[in-house]
Amino acid sequence: MHKFQVATYRHLTPGAKGTGRIDTLVKTKSPQIIQQSFAITEQELRATHTLYPIAQKLMRGGVYLPNRQSMTCSRRNCAYWRHCEQEWGGEVPET
Repeated sequence: MHKFQVATYRHLTPGAKGTGRIDTLVKTKSPQIIQQSFAITEQELRATHTLYPIAQKLMRGGVYLPNRQSMTCSRRNCAYWRHCEQEWGGEVPET
């Protein structure tokens, strides 16, 4: 998901290079920082050109798809979870 976000920045920001780095702190006997660098490919950039117009069309039509992968998607965080389950099926997690 982080690559899609960086591809979006690359698409929207003039002069952006489309590269990124993830720094992960690993708790071991002696803590370490693991660095992972990446560059956005043309295919990943193309995904933003394809998916955003589809999302725009749906939103203009009043269709809002749930994002069950979101960290904030839960019954505790969303007052509309019952409606979401009725309309889209599946189960919204408790927390």
